[in-house]
Amino acid sequence: MQITWGAPRRNRHHRQRSVCWVSILQATMQLLWSLLCLLAAPLGVLSQLTLQESGPGLVKPSQTLSLTCVVSGGSVTSSYYWNWIRQRPGKALEWMGYWTGSTRYNPAFQGRISITADTSKNQFSLQLSSMTTEDTAVYYCARGTLRRRQCEPRHKPPCRDTGAVGL
Repeated sequence: MQITWGAPRRNRHHRQRSVCWVSILQATMQLLWSLLCLLAAPLGVLSQLTLQESGPGLVKPSQTLSLTCVVSGGSVTSSYYWNWIRQRPGKALEWMGYWTGSTRYNPAFQGRISITADTSKNQFSLQLSSMTTEDTAVYYCARGTLRRRQCEPRHKPPCRDTGAVGL
């Protein structure tokens, strides 16, 4: 499509400049439209976090449960708390532990729980040993809404892990 401004002229150079000018205007309008769409889109749509857990559906008593949670739309190396939670039938949610470069566990599971991360695969895992019928539950992986504090030598007094669960 060719657009000319004012009365048509027979000058070939003028026509080339007009076409070039229109192309620049079209490119600018496309860029502005793209920016408007990006600004108008909800932030959650642009970078939606997805956690996909996998593992066996059934574990026999005395065996070890191993579950993996693959993270997409985010990174396990970020400073968030990457949690494991479970819900036994008819019971409330129960926080099991988190990984955020280091780990913290619910004392109820101490000695038989391990949470690790494989940053190259962007995933974190749960191992719960010595399973019993009391461990029958739905297990969930979740990212906390809080970030851990970033400690730097300039902080006075030096910051420490507060033990916040970060959910």
